[in-house]
Amino acid sequence: MNCGNDSNCVHWLYAVDTGTAMSIDSSMVFTMVPPCRFAFGPVYPEAERRNQDRRQNGRTASYTVNERAVARARELIESRQYVVRSEWGDVQPRAADQDRYLGVHSWEEYAEWHLGLTAGARDGTKARYAFVYGDFRRLHRSGLIACHYRAAEWEHKEIELAAHDLLQLLDRARA
Repeated sequence: MNCGNDSNCVHWLYAVDTGTAMSIDSSMVFTMVPPCRFAFGPVYPEAERRNQDRRQNGRTASYTVNERAVARARELIESRQYVVRSEWGDVQPRAADQDRYLGVHSWEEYAEWHLGLTAGARDGTKARYAFVYGDFRRLHRSGLIACHYRAAEWEHKEIELAAHDLLQLLDRARA
């Protein structure tokens, strides 16, 4: 995992500071813990149990849908400013990309690229914005899929549905 100001690292640091769980926790465990060899059940039972406890105890970060980001994504789809096939791991904005963007754009413009707003985080901080769906120029279908998957995994239903609706809109626009 890249550290520094990368959005995943910022969200993880925010979660650690506030004692909440985030999806990055499980991916860090998955990369650091050797897999268990069970015929049935989760490959990482300790991580799954811990994540389930956090979800049940309300210690998972909560998000609200960023309606301005949804509107911006719709505009990008309508104006055909999207990439249908990309490897999200290769094109997802990194810390340096985010810093460059913020060097010439406002926090409001930065926010329009994130479907989620982190509850309790201050505006004008990277920790405030979650679920990035594009590369600061175009919407990426793979980015929407990543948002949908991560939101579904962590039971952030409103974000999941927003990403799903945008995916459906994008697929209809391409047809």
